[in-house]
Amino acid sequence: MPVEYINFKGDKYYLHEGLTKKGNPKYWFSKNLEGKLVDEIPDGFEIYEEPNGMVFLRRIGPKLVTDEEIKAVEDSIPEELRAKVDVKKDVITIYLAEFFYVIYMAMMRFILIDKTTREFEVERYCFRGSIDDWIGLDRSTDLKQLAKKYCFHLGKESFYDLSYFI
Repeated sequence: MPVEYINFKGDKYYLHEGLTKKGNPKYWFSKNLEGKLVDEIPDGFEIYEEPNGMVFLRRIGPKLVTDEEIKAVEDSIPEELRAKVDVKKDVITIYLAEFFYVIYMAMMRFILIDKTTREFEVERYCFRGSIDDWIGLDRSTDLKQLAKKYCFHLGKESFYDLSYFI
């Protein structure tokens, strides 16, 4: 039975295998049943779904952010928002859905900047044409307090008033 995965949109994907130019195996997901299908996820890999529904097979990396830290951020997001939390390496990113589309945009993120003290920096995305990049807001070793303080502004006009902590 081939590996299949259904993303949040309800699209069904199948895991395929091919070879690189050097003859090494490579993997990808496709909605197509044609081609060489894989019956099980290779050791050291996991299925990863991006916030917008793209599905990939990726190597399992070291877990730098704890489940408790992820939950602290998730619990701080206002319930009425259509939000998704994504974790890659040492960054927890919050995505918000566009009003009329099911397209998620990265709006805020929490970056682990010190693994010993568990200090995080919170950043928001700046949409000014001259910037269009992440700007730092604050730092703390109390991620729960940091998330409560800043996630409150998600989906509100006050989000755009948040500025550099420097």
